[in-house]
Amino acid sequence: TPGDRERLNASLDAHGSSESFGIELRRADGSTFWADISAQAMPFEGTPSMLYGIHDISRQKQIEEQLRELATTDSLTGTLNRRQFFEVAEEELERATRYDKSTAMFMLDADHFKAVNDRFGHVVGDRVLASMGATIRSELRRFDLVGRYGGEEFVVLLPETTIQAATVTAERIRTSVAQRTVETEGHQIGMTI
Repeated sequence: TPGDRERLNASLDAHGSSESFGIELRRADGSTFWADISAQAMPFEGTPSMLYGIHDISRQKQIEEQLRELATTDSLTGTLNRRQFFEVAEEELERATRYDKSTAMFMLDADHFKAVNDRFGHVVGDRVLASMGATIRSELRRFDLVGRYGGEEFVVLLPETTIQAATVTAERIRTSVAQRTVETEGHQIGMTI
């Protein structure tokens, strides 16, 4: 990208070399890949030249992204984990305060969830929680946040949202969760929040 190119050139101008510079490059076929570039200014047959070493690190970047996702996402529900939710929410709340924007946050708690685990087992309970997480996410905007607070509790943050709009969203989520069921062993398990 032009920004990466500018950063690389600035490093070369300042130091005459660059070691281990991560950059996204484009292949001749138009596809992109992540590369680690090392560069060194040097004369070649009396002409100022640059020697580049390029190493494809696409797989490493893919692993880094997977690790980031594992560290920030609740694997069961697909929502943010508690630590990541509050880290991002804190930034969002600071932004809302700085720009004097309305922001809403509410918690959702599955009703009588212990009874599901007791009757059907934790594997089925996990499926119910996964379904709830997917349902909640489906009712939110792209930039809204949802995290698993713990157990069967979720927390939602709606940036730039009034209390009236948040109430509408919360009710839409409540209705959507109540309409969804998880089937197991001939039983349709419904949940309310």
